[in-house]
Amino acid sequence: SRARLKQAEKSLKKAKADLRVARAAVPKAEAGLQAAKAFSRFREKSHKRILALWESRAVEERLVDESEERRESALASERAADLGLDSARAQADAAEARVEQAEADIAEAQASVGVALAELERIEVLISFSKIVAPFDGQITRRNVFPG
Repeated sequence: SRARLKQAEKSLKKAKADLRVARAAVPKAEAGLQAAKAFSRFREKSHKRILALWESRAVEERLVDESEERRESALASERAADLGLDSARAQADAAEARVEQAEADIAEAQASVGVALAELERIEVLISFSKIVAPFDGQITRRNVFPG
């Protein structure tokens, strides 16, 4: 029981470290999303400029197509960054749940140690009943036991 308690304490320590790592990933994912949004806005503006130039016949249609592809790619990157942020938040929530589970495991292990100590004390008392000690010297000639 004591070994299980130590193991549960180590699991809690690891779970807390995992939680710190998971929480640190959230701001990084938020920054990645902001960067992707900014890049997406840039590509959108660039695409509008190319469209305006194409409408005035200043550029070829090929440039419009390329601009459209770059814009779509930027939007996809933004969606991926948004999903990455959701994933980072979910991992932080999961890590927090593992910390709570480890804390519960410690409480269970502490209770188990208490139960084991109580059982040990009970057995020691039962063992003490097997010894007959008299306040005088002599021999035991009879011992009566009455069940119940």
